[in-house]
Amino acid sequence: MLIQKKFKDGEAAIHKACDKCMECNREFTKDNFKVLHHDHITGYYISSLCTECNLQFQYKRFLPVYLHNLRGYDSHLFITALYRYGYKHHKNDNISCIPNNEERYLSMSKSIKVGTYKDKESSKMRDIVYEIRFLILFNLLLHH
Repeated sequence: MLIQKKFKDGEAAIHKACDKCMECNREFTKDNFKVLHHDHITGYYISSLCTECNLQFQYKRFLPVYLHNLRGYDSHLFITALYRYGYKHHKNDNISCIPNNEERYLSMSKSIKVGTYKDKESSKMRDIVYEIRFLILFNLLLHH
């Protein structure tokens, strides 16, 4: 996925002039070269890093949210609200659940669109989607 990288005032000059990693303070080399560290949602510049440091800053594509003791009818209300509000994929597959039985769930998740990008191969616009994963603590504690 290719995200348009953006600079605020003066940041492009800072990145160009930078000769050391802003994280580990090592000089850039041909093997550990300068990388434009940026926000993968907005595209905005964060800092100039070496390749090694930049790879350590990779983040998960989901946000875990821990809920305590969400069971029975309450979980059905929760799922209904998840479906009703926010991003809806054209296939309606933006919500998923891991059931424990017909009444209870171990986990629920909702996909959320946070941006778009242009696919290099097909030239089509694609959604950038992250997932909010709701983990029910009471159930997790019982099953481990």
